Amino acid sequence: MIGADRKMYPARNTVHLPLWRHRREIVSLNEADVDPRDTRAVQDLIAAAGDARKELVVYSTSVRAGGEPLGAVGFAPIEEILEMERPSDGLTRGNIVPTAADETHVNEIVRLDHVCFPWLWWNTAEEMARYVQSVDAHAWLLRPIDGNLGLDAYVAVTRSGTTGYVDRLAVAATRRSCGLGTALTIHAIDHLLRSGARRIALTTQHDNVRAQNLYSRLGFRPNGFRVTIWGHWIGQPRDRTP
Repeated sequence: MIGADRKMYPARNTVHLPLWRHRREIVSLNEADVDPRDTRAVQDLIAAAGDARKELVVYSTSVRAGGEPLGAVGFAPIEEILEMERPSDGLTRGNIVPTAADETHVNEIVRLDHVCFPWLWWNTAEEMARYVQSVDAHAWLLRPIDGNLGLDAYVAVTRSGTTGYVDRLAVAATRRSCGLGTALTIHAIDHLLRSGARRIALTTQHDNVRAQNLYSRLGFRPNGFRVTIWGHWIGQPRDRTP
């Protein structure tokens, strides 16, 4: 597939290839110095990505902002994300006592990420290290009570002004349906409200019904904002399942 793309879209000059979410194998068209309406420029970007042995070029559009799907140059929808939010009323806290995460926990968190999320949403160790060291971010984790190695679950949040975001929630497959996800989300909401948030929001895959049901039980509702991620695969397309 790489050879076919190179032949179809020969590169003209050196092309800047900005990374998507710090992923070395994924290029972000949104952050490139390329007008998405300029077909030749987009073709050059794809060719340069193939030469650099990238796997995927992505372009995100929102329902509110609109955008070009770029189907003429081989882009197709690969993911749809919806945003949910809840009012600022509190919830009854559970009796869990999660551990605050720091840079020493990065590798454990990333390992859990890679078994809980599809390839597209994997975090790198570098990105997670930056995240947990940020003054605006907080993360907590739960370990097995039987003393086994690894993590049962983790949750991560940020706050921007009066809006708090539940950025990430992951629960090991063997520990689902035990209430850990609910307890960690309540813990995260409580932290955000106590830190000054008046609105709590999160995003999830449009077809992740299990996660949406959990969030709905905690008062979250879709707010109409959706993001479609269009992708042009250079390598073999990846499976959407974890």
